[in-house]
Amino acid sequence: MPMKPSEEVALPLDALSDAEAASNVAETIDISTQLDRVITALLKVGTANPVEELQKLDSLYAESGPSAGAFVDTIARRLFQQSGVFDNLNFQSSLLAGGSSFFGAVIRRMGELADAEPLLAETAKLPVQIRLVEHYRRSGKGDEMRKYAEQVTAELKARVEANDKLALGQQAKVEYERSMHAFNEGKFEEAIAIGEQSIELCERAEDLYGVLAARGNTSGLFRYSWAKALGAGHADYTE
Repeated sequence: MPMKPSEEVALPLDALSDAEAASNVAETIDISTQLDRVITALLKVGTANPVEELQKLDSLYAESGPSAGAFVDTIARRLFQQSGVFDNLNFQSSLLAGGSSFFGAVIRRMGELADAEPLLAETAKLPVQIRLVEHYRRSGKGDEMRKYAEQVTAELKARVEANDKLALGQQAKVEYERSMHAFNEGKFEEAIAIGEQSIELCERAEDLYGVLAARGNTSGLFRYSWAKALGAGHADYTE
């Protein structure tokens, strides 16, 4: 997977040549214009094909220069204030499937901002909350991870019970992160049990990739680590 522009160091414009600075401004305008087209396509049915518009946006983002990091930060802050796009189920589905490198970078930045600025965290929409579950799991902050996992679970409860495939996939993502957290704490039996929940949710969502990812951890990594922790010949492992 190629490096995303958000992972590069964004240089201040005064550190660039006039030609480079002009190019960066033009790229930012192009991305901003295309971003507006994407949001319009998502929120106003029949205006354009949102998948095609997302592909164009990601293509521009992949080709952008050092200013991309600053632009991602700007859009992340803007979307805390104009967050209606996050209520769009097609958009949520695209995020869950990793369908946009640009919005993937924006969501990551929103997670970082919500972590650093509690007032922003209070306004975080569902996709950002799901991202925060992963963010806090990766940073080892179990209490914060559980807080957002509980918020997401409560918000998705009715739709999960109704077998809404998007909600099932989103809940499976949360359970996946919870299982990884239990594994990181050495709670292998708990990790396996939660992992099985993630597998079951992915199966209900007919998400083959999710099933394979969760099953790979639950049947492979978790059980191998559990066996090592128990020791060879232990009754709980060999039964």
